[in-house]
Amino acid sequence: MEKSTIEVEYRSGRSVPMFLLQKFLRPIKSQLLKAGKTVEEESPEIKIPDRARKRCHVAQRRVDGILIYDFTPRAPKPSEHSDKQKRVLYLAGGGWQLPASSQHVFLCADLVEQMPNTTLSLISYPLAPNYPAAKSLPRLEEILLQLYEDAAQADETVALVGDSAGGNIVLALPLYMLSKDTNAPLPKAIMALSPSTDLRRQNPMMPAVGKHDPLLTIPFIKMTAEKWRGQLDAFDPRVSPLAADLQPLADRDVHVHGITGTYDVLCPDATSFRNRLAEAGVKGKWLEWDKQMHVWVLTERYGLREAREGLEWIAHILNEI
Repeated sequence: MEKSTIEVEYRSGRSVPMFLLQKFLRPIKSQLLKAGKTVEEESPEIKIPDRARKRCHVAQRRVDGILIYDFTPRAPKPSEHSDKQKRVLYLAGGGWQLPASSQHVFLCADLVEQMPNTTLSLISYPLAPNYPAAKSLPRLEEILLQLYEDAAQADETVALVGDSAGGNIVLALPLYMLSKDTNAPLPKAIMALSPSTDLRRQNPMMPAVGKHDPLLTIPFIKMTAEKWRGQLDAFDPRVSPLAADLQPLADRDVHVHGITGTYDVLCPDATSFRNRLAEAGVKGKWLEWDKQMHVWVLTERYGLREAREGLEWIAHILNEI
């Protein structure tokens, strides 16, 4: 039997602090998921906490009107990996409606501290409902093309990374660009953290997983999907990577990595997407952790072991590109 091109590492075990956090979140998740104010700006400002600035250099700039926050480590940890300069382009989650949170900022700081010779660029992209996918993605495509060109001139290896809704975009947008031009500029690797991969929200395993999910609900992920896709069909490849032709990624040798937690209602669809990557011959490494919630690595700032180990795994994979 031929070996799969997708390597999956399965982990189990849930610490007491993680169990208690999930138990605390479950009864209040309806309050946590209440809709916030509509973001009016095309590229909203991201607040960078002082504690993050003490750990990293953070420089703000604009590329064609879109805010970019460049993170570089003040004291990077020693690494046995290549001295090749890298550029991580990061798109944060938030249901396609919220800008990056302080948790995302600290995640970015955590990553660059473990990645010598790396600059992480956090992109403040246009958000729904004012900027649904059909309006936001063309702008993001313009920005990515410029950032790819800048990285090429600086001789940097590029990885495209995103969590949740951002994980959806870092998968869907390169695939859409490839559907138009098989020679389109691409990152060397993609890393999707608990990605949303199918906006139909019809996976039959979702209700069973939803009983354990301490953070997301099926009505909530349906609502956010509708806001993002706008007039596009729910299974349009621009918004549902599961619907896309994945063969071009294999043809261009773009590696697709990711993480999933089994207490996340988005996990069944992400697993289906991971399986399709393997069928297409796309290379990549994935971490699946039993009883972990949606993007659990965002809890690292609270000292949770699973989050720390998950981030170490992500940094290790990205350091290898």
